[in-house]
Amino acid sequence: MPFFIDTSALFKRYQQEKGTAMVSQILEESNQPVYISSITIIEIISNLKRLFEVDKVTTEEQFHQQRSFFYQDINNLGITILDVTAEDIIKAESLILKKHLISYAFERRALKGILKHNHD
Repeated sequence: MPFFIDTSALFKRYQQEKGTAMVSQILEESNQPVYISSITIIEIISNLKRLFEVDKVTTEEQFHQQRSFFYQDINNLGITILDVTAEDIIKAESLILKKHLISYAFERRALKGILKHNHD
């Protein structure tokens, strides 16, 4: 089953917290496709920058390392970036209201619908 990983789940890969090991395992050991939304890119970078500039939890050097690691993951792990449209967001909300979705893995039919929409 393909994985759609949202920002909060993927962020665990770059900042150690509960769930880091599970996200890393999914990314490193799964033979299934992994997808993120285009919005995830800016959210990850924004959150990493916040840790450095606002929360003072990381250093500037750590920020640059984490950012680099994120882009390396996209390239080396073959993560596919999906463009998100307003229509996609409305469809996603509808699915959420119908049934709870796990943040790190959409059901296959939901992902197929988004993929089909993006490639039509």
